[in-house]
Amino acid sequence: MWTQVAGANHVNLETKQRFQPREFVLKLCLSITLGLTLLALGEMAAFLMLRSLPPPPEPPGHTFDQSIYQGQDWVEQYRREFKASRKVQYQSYVVWRRAPFSGETISVGGVS
Repeated sequence: MWTQVAGANHVNLETKQRFQPREFVLKLCLSITLGLTLLALGEMAAFLMLRSLPPPPEPPGHTFDQSIYQGQDWVEQYRREFKASRKVQYQSYVVWRRAPFSGETISVGGVS
């Protein structure tokens, strides 16, 4: 004694969503734009944050305040040149290396 409800097995095509390429492409473009915007904002925030940091301290052993440097006339010139020569540049397979520099007391990279 089964009673069959009329239209119970009937699939209504208007209730099913059809694949619409135009809507898909629009959503894809929006997602890519949003992702690239967030990436650019993150890079900008990181750049500004790193730029606002104070310069790194001099490496240990290069304080120039030790007693062995007291009274030497070349110490101030050497200290200025040492700070100026701390610039680095990127090189493939080497990564970071000091940039060429030439001074009275310091020469980096074969510059004379």
